Amino acid sequence: MVVIISGLMTGIRMRNMSIELSALVIGVVIFFTANLFLDKSN
Repeated sequence: MVVIISGLMTGIRMRNMSIELSALVIGVVIFFTANLFLDKSN
């Protein structure tokens, strides 16, 4: 989570959309995989 937020902040500061988008994509992937693992464990 910290990596995603710091990536977003770096992208905003550098005005670099690709860094922001990659951070968002990575965050979404981690979120969905975590949800899948949580659903399987319950």
